[in-house]
Amino acid sequence: MVDVLYNDIARAIRQIKCPVRNLTVDIATHPDYLALRIYEEQVMEYDISDRESIMKYLLLMRDVVQAYGVRCEIEGVKYVPKPK
Repeated sequence: MVDVLYNDIARAIRQIKCPVRNLTVDIATHPDYLALRIYEEQVMEYDISDRESIMKYLLLMRDVVQAYGVRCEIEGVKYVPKPK
């Protein structure tokens, strides 16, 4: 993927207002697509209505990426507690 296209996509995504505070969504590059990576532990801190807003936000972000002709997936990272 061309860096210029990636920069355009990142700029477009940053213009979308996040519905909650302190949400981390990473953009991971794969050979054939981009992935929006969200962390289960963080999402579970919010109530049900906020989780619904987060999902709508992720779908909107995915649609923006796909508007550039780039395949986009949403990846959830499962929380795994660290051993003591």
